[in-house]
Amino acid sequence: MTEHRLLHKQLKKAKISTLEDINEKNFKKLLQLIEQSYTDYDEDKKLYESKAQLSSLEFKELNKNLSEKVEELKKINHNIQDSIEYASLMQQAILPKLSVLDNFCKESFVYWLPKDIVGGDIYFFNILDENSILIMVIDGAGHGVSGAFLTMLVKAIEEQIIAKIQEGKLRPSPALILEYFNISIKIMLQQDKESQANSGFDGGVLYYNKKSNICKYAGAKTPLYIMYDDELEVIKSDRKSVGFVRTDIDQKYTEHTIPIEKNTRLYITTDGMPDQEGENDSRYGITQFKKLILKNQNLSFTQQGASLQKSFKDFKGNCKQSDDITVIGLSLFS
Repeated sequence: MTEHRLLHKQLKKAKISTLEDINEKNFKKLLQLIEQSYTDYDEDKKLYESKAQLSSLEFKELNKNLSEKVEELKKINHNIQDSIEYASLMQQAILPKLSVLDNFCKESFVYWLPKDIVGGDIYFFNILDENSILIMVIDGAGHGVSGAFLTMLVKAIEEQIIAKIQEGKLRPSPALILEYFNISIKIMLQQDKESQANSGFDGGVLYYNKKSNICKYAGAKTPLYIMYDDELEVIKSDRKSVGFVRTDIDQKYTEHTIPIEKNTRLYITTDGMPDQEGENDSRYGITQFKKLILKNQNLSFTQQGASLQKSFKDFKGNCKQSDDITVIGLSLFS
């Protein structure tokens, strides 16, 4: 409030509104009012400046605290990033090398691309003996850190399965292997009908014996694509996932026996590539995936893998990656 407004207020209170109202009687009073108005103004000014100074100090303190919190969060974020990146190295370390397939495949490729630094997709190549191999493709629930935790659990169960097969306690049957995974996940995570936890995976298990030229496959929401010369055949999978609360603990999976002929090529994909979102809310789709396999059938598998990656990146454009991606292509010896 200015000194003029304060003076006006005092004059109004004394009923002095014009020069004519001033007389000898009230002139002294007028001087007192003028003096009082300036005194009031000085006090108001000091109070305002004091409050402003206090607000400035409070702001500086608040800003200091905020800066300290930001630095603290940066350190926490840096530590978390370091941990996740280290976890990524661990996850990549448990993935098998493509060279494991050399004694069973003429050609092969793997396209593995997590959505985040770590992911919920994983695959395994397990040589059982000189003639037979197991290939597993797993699409764990979620992606990122939660998905990666599940892959560690799946890896532990996979090692149990291979040990039991080597000991002769479990047949190398893709259907039995999916059933073993299902029971193990439900027991380990205590996932019954009333459980709050609900985790599991979709995936496929392939057994190949190059001596008998027989391939066996079982899938949980994960079909197998087979190229016979110019024809593409789809081996359908069961519609039940593995391990989830809705999946019964005694769930059975269908096993398909596939004779391997000359020039037979096999493809397994998780849903990451078909479900990828592109411009205008479009999806890559399984139809486009199958068309690409047909189009690339005369290319080497190295070229096919590169073509898949290019097709995915071109379709995705500036959109974010929707999910983890795993595609495996195999040209088996026959």
